[in-house]
Amino acid sequence: MKNQYFVIVGLVFLMSGALADNFFDTYGQEDLLGRVMSIDVEDDPARLRDAAESFMTRFPNDENIDEVRIKLLSSYVGSKRYITARVYADRLLSNPLLKEAYREDVEYHKVMIGVNSSKHWMAILLGQKDVYRNEFDLNQVLNDLEVFSVAYPNSGYLEKLSEVKQSLREALAKHELGIVLHYAQKDNMKAAQARLERYFEAYSDIDSPLLAKIRSYPELG
Repeated sequence: MKNQYFVIVGLVFLMSGALADNFFDTYGQEDLLGRVMSIDVEDDPARLRDAAESFMTRFPNDENIDEVRIKLLSSYVGSKRYITARVYADRLLSNPLLKEAYREDVEYHKVMIGVNSSKHWMAILLGQKDVYRNEFDLNQVLNDLEVFSVAYPNSGYLEKLSEVKQSLREALAKHELGIVLHYAQKDNMKAAQARLERYFEAYSDIDSPLLAKIRSYPELG
């Protein structure tokens, strides 16, 4: 009896998923556009993706299609489908039909794809949001961020990206100091000093608890 219960529950979930996939196909053009615009990507990126994909398939010539494209791109990012998001963003930028006003949105999402895909999946699982995989990724993202800032100096995204930049720089500073401490603990003071100088050249404006610990070594004080 218990096994039958679990089978029934499983079938219900499968059927509800199938119904969800086709749910938006019952909407008219105006109603579906309203749904696409009203769904918050942070609340339900999968539902937003389904709605946007349905709209684009059924109403590809709608005058609001570019807005829907941007919403679809944001849903890929929100769903952590970063490879799909990057490919789609590149397709949009190479699409001559994309209005110039929306290129900024695509470029912003490309920057955020780089930020989010650089995060360490295990750290995200443990709730540590600002732990990244490697230094090279972060430096590339910072470079992309600077390129965006120059290309769109009046962008409404700059406030958000300024916070992102600060977070990335703090992560890189922590990374540098971690290497300094590693060398110091191995009694390789020459390498530690070289890395500490690199820290001060790039991140002297960022304070870190690690710095006090490093300064406790006479050779590095």
